[in-house]
Parts: sequence; C-alpha cells; structure tokens
Amino acid sequence: MGKIWLEGLALLTVVFSYNQTAAAAVTDGTSKLPWQIDGTPGVCLLTRTIPGTSPALFAIRTVPGSDRYRFIFAGEQILKTSLASNKRAEIVFDDGKPSIDAWSSGIRLSPYPYAVQAEFEDGTVIRRLGQAASVGIKIEKNNVGLAVLEGAGKAAEALNSCITEQLVQWGADPAQFAPNGMPPAPLRRRDDWLSAEQLAKMEIKHDRSAMHAKYYLSISVDGKVDGCTRINPDSGKDDADRWICPALVSQHLFEPAHDSAGKAVRGVVSFMFDIVTAAR
Repeated sequence: MGKIWLEGLALLTVVFSYNQTAAAAVTDGTSKLPWQIDGTPGVCLLTRTIPGTSPALFAIRTVPGSDRYRFIFAGEQILKTSLASNKRAEIVFDDGKPSIDAWSSGIRLSPYPYAVQAEFEDGTVIRRLGQAASVGIKIEKNNVGLAVLEGAGKAAEALNSCITEQLVQWGADPAQFAPNGMPPAPLRRRDDWLSAEQLAKMEIKHDRSAMHAKYYLSISVDGKVDGCTRINPDSGKDDADRWICPALVSQHLFEPAHDSAGKAVRGVVSFMFDIVTAAR
C-alpha cells in the first residue's frame, strides 16, 4: 500500500541541520542581533542560538510562497515526553491571539539533548513573530518549549525579505509586496488541488519507496496557473513530474496578486508533496 501527503503533512523524525557559515547575521543597523538568516534555493531559514553551558536554539524554516512553516525548539528545557512523532501541537505567541494548530515530532539536532519541530500553515505568522516577545509550543496541552524573541522585529523583516527575494527571482511582480499589495490568494486548500484519481495514478506509477518534490507555480493576472517549475531539479525527474505540472497548469486556483492600487499582477506560489509507499 502507498500513501501520498500533500504539503508535507506527515512529519518524520529526521536530522535537522543548517549551514551556519552560509548564514548572514541579522542587524538593527548598528549591531548584530542574536539571529541568523540563511536563504538557499527553495528554503528560508531563520535561527536564534543561545550559547553557554545550556545551549538552546529556536529556528523557523519555510519554502517561499507556501505559507507553511516549521518551528524548531531545541535545548535542555524541551520535555523529553514531547519527542514522539505526529502529535497534535499548538504554537503560542504572547500576543493574546489564538494559538496556531500544528503537528509535532522529535528530531535529532546536535549538540542539543532534545529538540522538537512543529509544522503548520498560517499566513500571519511572520507578522506575529515581529510583534511578539516570546513564542512557545504546547503538545497535548503541555508547555514543552519556549523561545524569547529578542530583536524579533528585525528578524521577521529578514525572513520576509528572504521569501520575497526568492519569489521575485521566480517571476513574481515586486509590486505585490509594496504596502497594500497582496500576493495570490488560493481559492481552495492546496490539499484539494489534485483529485483522488490523479493521486492514485501517481501512487501506481512511481517506483520509489519515498519521494519529496517541490514546485513553484507561476500565477497569471487571471489567477490561473500558467507555469510549473521544479524547485529541486537535482532530485531527478520521475513519474511525479509527468503528472503534477500537467494537472495544475491552466487551473484557476487563485485570486490574482495585486499591487497597491489594486491592479492585478503576476504572482508565484510553491507547492510540495510527499509520496511514501509501504512494503507490498
């Protein structure tokens, strides 16, 4: 039997890593803040590390244009009981607004004794990050991790800039990122973009036990998908490429992006999926 998850909804216990040497320090114009931003094709990663005898880390990872985020909390303060896979979780900012529903999983992250990640979809998280003083994670109603967000305003700006720069490189009109502009808004959930029949064909055709693929979709001024490009082409072509893009191109899936005057402009969003096949 095989299973297909769109948008990475199945969290696996994985080794999380990042390249500190490639990351750029976030500054307030005069001094460095305790944050680093690292942008590689298809990924923006914001991290805050706390050195010392009890080191800790908080990180945010996202694929530009996806509105999906992965929060990572690491350190001695993480409850060991929170490290099981696929548990319901909540991301809680100290802004008095409702928590964000997520799925959590334990990960291995040296040199930290414990680490947990939570994945969710939310279009307001960068704004909330910039206005908050702390963020925590609850798993099954238990507080299992907390990060103090010193200098988070500039950190949120750096993360937003990383996302915007990649979307523009992929063809998004910069005008949508000006004040009062708006990126494309999906008309229905990403999980509903492909039919059950299309997913079943992909499951039958692909010949690998597991596959993860990421695409960016070009969105016309009419809100239709008119381009589909694989973000991670080094992973090679397979049956997914023959099914995904033809199934999405020409579909009217979005309210188009618009500039500050309300004029429709070209936009870009990203789309991800996982295929996992159990032994037959």
